[in-house]
Amino acid sequence: MAERPPKPDPVFPSAEQVLAFLAEQPGAGKREIARAFKIPVADRQRLKALLRDLETSWSVATKVPRARQERSTLPEVIVVEILREAVEDGQLVGAPARWESDRRPPDI
Repeated sequence: MAERPPKPDPVFPSAEQVLAFLAEQPGAGKREIARAFKIPVADRQRLKALLRDLETSWSVATKVPRARQERSTLPEVIVVEILREAVEDGQLVGAPARWESDRRPPDI
């Protein structure tokens, strides 16, 4: 019986390729990304690390399910830009450095 030729190793996707896929398929998770790029089980940890890097660099949204997300509320941890010092009590007034809602960001 003739031997099958070995399957070519799939090329692991770059961060840009994953971002392009996520732009086309919003809400896709690790499983869908792995299927789309035919990533073998042995490379799933590498994919998870890539997605973590993209999350920490603010390239993709965090893993909070969309059904539980409220667009106009602040997350527990956020980067704040200091806008001014309040005249009355001397406290600082800031706003989220990144705000993706149509509503005006709240003063913090």
